[in-house]
Amino acid sequence: MTSQAGLVAALIKLTEQTAGRDKLCRAVQYGSLFVHWLMKQRGVSEAVINKAKNLEKQISTARKLFRIGKSLDHIKKASRTIHLADPVLRLVITLAQINRGFYLLFDHVIWAGRVGLIKVDGEYWKRLSSKFWLVALVLGLARDAYELLLVYQLERRRQQETSHSREEPPSHVTILTVLQHNPSIVLDAVKNGADFFIPPYNIGLINLPSGIVGLLGTVSSLIGLYTIWNDKTKLKYA
Repeated sequence: MTSQAGLVAALIKLTEQTAGRDKLCRAVQYGSLFVHWLMKQRGVSEAVINKAKNLEKQISTARKLFRIGKSLDHIKKASRTIHLADPVLRLVITLAQINRGFYLLFDHVIWAGRVGLIKVDGEYWKRLSSKFWLVALVLGLARDAYELLLVYQLERRRQQETSHSREEPPSHVTILTVLQHNPSIVLDAVKNGADFFIPPYNIGLINLPSGIVGLLGTVSSLIGLYTIWNDKTKLKYA
């Protein structure tokens, strides 16, 4: 009973958060993209496939509405991260936040065009928005690699200090050990890695089956949900 109550409390906490609802909707959106691609491969009727397509499109539009103003949040975060002590983290995290801000700002334009508030070239703004998203993801992956390097070096120094005090040869530090002890960095890297292929697909730089794009988006969304569910696994400023 206690575990069930804890599960319900965690679900309520998740859905109460704007980020939690967005990640949940995003998982459904990209899941729908994967499902209607899979149904097409299996020869399911066009009427059923169109339902999945419409669901994906409607959720995509709704998410754009939910994120109105989110671009300003990233600019605000950038104003904080620009004061980080580590110069590398200061650079990559601040630039990533700025690029996410512009990505979402242009996404607002796409939403306004979809609902008929203004007349815009949706494809042009989608490509422009995706370019900023891609840069943010590259910076995010660079940050993940640098964070792993930092913790690897820290672990090596700790092992050397421990072995020196015990007058023993230092034990070998493996990348696998570092990964096991730093799930927040690993999850962020996998999430960014899964998302990495979506902007180039939107821009037209790579040609992927829509089902693969849907699967990648679903994976990154579920990781995002998990890090909100268990905030100890969420990387700061990610």
